[in-house]
Amino acid sequence: MQQGVALLDPDLRVVIFNDRIGKLLQAPKGAIEVGVSATRMAAQIPILGRTQQSDDSQESWLTHLLTRSTLFYQEISVGERIVSLTSTPVDDGGWLISCDDISALASIRKDMADQNRRFDAALANMPHGLCMFDADKNLLLCNAGYCRLYDLPETLTRPGTPLWQILDYRQTAGNAPVQQEAYFDVVVEAALKGSAASENIVLMDGRVIKLTHNPMENGGYVATHEDVTESVRAEEQIKHMAGHDPLTGLPNRTLLREKLEKELALGNGGKRCAMLCLDLDHFKRANDTLGHAVGDLLLKAVPDRLKTCLGEGDSIARLGGDEFVVFQEEVQTKERAAALAQRLVNAIGETFIVEGQPVQIGVSIGIAIAPDDGDTADGVLRNADTALYKAKTDGRGTYCFFEPAMDAGIQKRRKLEVDLRQAIAGRQFEIYYQPQVNAGTEEVVGFEALLRWHHPERGLVSPAEFIPLADPP
Repeated sequence: MQQGVALLDPDLRVVIFNDRIGKLLQAPKGAIEVGVSATRMAAQIPILGRTQQSDDSQESWLTHLLTRSTLFYQEISVGERIVSLTSTPVDDGGWLISCDDISALASIRKDMADQNRRFDAALANMPHGLCMFDADKNLLLCNAGYCRLYDLPETLTRPGTPLWQILDYRQTAGNAPVQQEAYFDVVVEAALKGSAASENIVLMDGRVIKLTHNPMENGGYVATHEDVTESVRAEEQIKHMAGHDPLTGLPNRTLLREKLEKELALGNGGKRCAMLCLDLDHFKRANDTLGHAVGDLLLKAVPDRLKTCLGEGDSIARLGGDEFVVFQEEVQTKERAAALAQRLVNAIGETFIVEGQPVQIGVSIGIAIAPDDGDTADGVLRNADTALYKAKTDGRGTYCFFEPAMDAGIQKRRKLEVDLRQAIAGRQFEIYYQPQVNAGTEEVVGFEALLRWHHPERGLVSPAEFIPLADPP
């Protein structure tokens, strides 16, 4: 028999016992014998005389038998063993004493207790909030991070708390989801997938929480709540920087192309839009004369001046340097684009005051109408830039619309520029000396050196064509 037993009569003397009880309690010989009193047993078996912890009081085994008539259960250490000692009152006033070796069970319980402590420590130290709800959406457990995240009172963190009570409190506290449906969408998504689903939830207080919902087989779920406000803001900042000019804060070429491509793809029911490419006149002179710091302030002041000329839906972008673009929506006639261009020329032509100094610049504008002048963003921008070149060669401070012939002229000019770079290496230039004669004496007084270009395909190229390419204004 694995269990040790002893029966005491109403006078607390041993009536019957087995050897197992003595072995389990490591009793000395004669400590447990028929007729031996409980008092003597306690004196000879030290563990019985010590005060032990019971469910409701601290008392020794002997004291309990002498003063009470209720069951008394103890777990005591006897050497390397853990022994359970159960004292059960019997009908005639005596006691049934039983012992069991529960060392293995105690070890398992200790391991489980240690594991629970580690689990509790892990939950408490998680950087994210964690909660678990049953199939009826009643709270099973939550960690300190979850409580801190939503500033929950202790009464709402107890097991059995309904989810709706927590959400109602958060609504009052001002940290509930801005869109409640978005909060439950992730729940539905996870249920349909049968696995974890995540969603960024915007709260009423401006924070962004990444909610990861993981359903359990019994209908409940585990959810983690991570504050991702800073990372979301950083991503938004990076995205903004990728599409905006750092100096002026205006959209850059990338964002401009995206917007124009979208407009062209939509078609807008036959509506047309205008792309106005602007290049500041005399900006380099002002920048070199007054310094780059003043130049930067001037570049920041230009958009403010331009915005005063725009209509509803119009926008500005900066391509870089002193180049800007104005995007004009719903241009049914060229006259509307021309009117805007003239307003821009007039506005930029007015004196700027930068750091207390008057600065005078101007602007040249090239205009392309989409989709007439191109059905892609790059095509429209290229044609507007072609028109801008024509405006600058026409004397600056003006605007010019794109015409197909301009593109042919530009292509011809670019081809000539390439050929000009190769002309020196190909020894295609020749010097002609033209004599200078004194009209009165008819005497040769000198010579004028004239450069001539013999192009292998075009023949003799006029200096009027290639000198402006070699020495642009």
